[in-house]
Amino acid sequence: MAEPCAVVVRGVAKVLKLLSAGRSHTGRVRTSNEDAFELVDGSSLFVLADGMGGYECGEVASRLAVDSVKEFFALSEGVAPERWPCLSQEQSDRHSSRLQSAVTYAHRKIQERIVVEGLPERMGTTVVVLHFAGGSAYVAHVGDSRCYVLGDRGFRLLTSDHTMVSDLSRRYGPDLVRRTDLTPYGHILTRALGGSRTGEVRADISITMMEQGDVYLVCSDGLHSEVPDTMIKRILEEERDVETAASLLVEAAVDRGGKDNVTAVLVRVEELDDEEATMTV
Repeated sequence: MAEPCAVVVRGVAKVLKLLSAGRSHTGRVRTSNEDAFELVDGSSLFVLADGMGGYECGEVASRLAVDSVKEFFALSEGVAPERWPCLSQEQSDRHSSRLQSAVTYAHRKIQERIVVEGLPERMGTTVVVLHFAGGSAYVAHVGDSRCYVLGDRGFRLLTSDHTMVSDLSRRYGPDLVRRTDLTPYGHILTRALGGSRTGEVRADISITMMEQGDVYLVCSDGLHSEVPDTMIKRILEEERDVETAASLLVEAAVDRGGKDNVTAVLVRVEELDDEEATMTV
């Protein structure tokens, strides 16, 4: 559990605030929680990671991923990109480059920890990084943790799972997946951070314009594998308070089976009231 927080952000010709909260639960089956998340104090940065189940030290990988992304953002704040500790130059803008670089930085930190401390070679984690900057929401992700947004443009999934089934569906079409029993392969990741023998890992990045009333949900697969999108959408529509909504989502996943760790991070975009707006001038 994390305390709710509010952050003021300056977009294009407007000043908005972000109301956020996070909730996590071990679930009904697992004995430990390998999910990690962070609502970075005083920042418009939100990070979630899900340690790879079945591999020892998944909780180490997920915590290190979250801490490394947070560390990278601190080290790169107000610093020219060429002085960043890790730099991806293939992105279209500075914010995308910063996210891609942060994910690469986290990937290398996990690999270094494996080698230095002799940890399991396959130790790894998913990661989702949500960052608000310049009037837009930037999402970088690796693995099958997800980011959704609910707003005037509808309820949308902003990420695409890096799993064997999802990759086959994208390559050959969803009809093949429906006709073939691929259930045993549903959670096999095709992309993750970590692994001592893994090469460079690239994040997928999406960019959306932030609007008043938008609600962003970052979650581990323990939530979206148990709770259908229609139910997620309904909870977000019916409950405006981010603390309560995050709790309801996690509780729904646990009540429907809770076979995995469950984590939800919610961010609501709101306009400042008159008093708040005056204080930011």
